[in-house]
Amino acid sequence: MSAKRRTCFAINPACSSPPWREIFAADAERKQDFAEAQATYQAMVAVYSGLGYELVTLPLASVAERVRFVRAAIEREES
Repeated sequence: MSAKRRTCFAINPACSSPPWREIFAADAERKQDFAEAQATYQAMVAVYSGLGYELVTLPLASVAERVRFVRAAIEREES
């Protein structure tokens, strides 16, 4: 049996989205409580940072404002 080579493509910098208490809700898909979501987020930040990713934290804002933020970040990277 031969080993298959896998290639993972990721964007650097990458966006991170911290838990946001005002809109946080556990449901059938998200079973974590807020404290566990915060711990998971911190663990993910540590792992991605440790792998050399530059993380850009999304603002706690409306979807439209987040879209503007991401588009502005992309434009800065492309210029």
